[in-house]
This record gives sequence, C-alpha cells and structure tokens, in this order.
Amino acid sequence: MFLLSQEDLALLKELCTKHRVPEDIVLELLQTEGELDGMGRRHGLYERIGEIVERAVRKAEPRSD
Repeated sequence: MFLLSQEDLALLKELCTKHRVPEDIVLELLQTEGELDGMGRRHGLYERIGEIVERAVRKAEPRSD
C-alpha cells in the first residue's frame, strides 16, 4: 500500500498547483509505481502509466459538443 505523510501531501498539492498538474493523476502514478516496487521486471508498468496519462489527457481536452 502507498502512503504519504501529511507533509508530503501538502508539498505535492503545492507543486501540482504551481505546475498546473492534476494532483489525482500524480497520486495515481505514484500508486501504480508503488504497487510494482520490488518486482524484478515490473511487467506492464509502462502500459499502466500510458493508460493513466491517456485518461488524464482525455479528461482535460475541451469537449466539442
């Protein structure tokens, strides 16, 4: 399980705000990396990162309805 201290979360929030990066995406990426930490090859890490980033891009794109 992936845990951050309150201080870490506050710093993450500050940096995400400063650089206009969605905090939830960064947390999801950290969680994904943490789940595979310690595995020799971490099979599928890049695919999972790609899926997270694609979802974030789709979410951020303006709708043309």
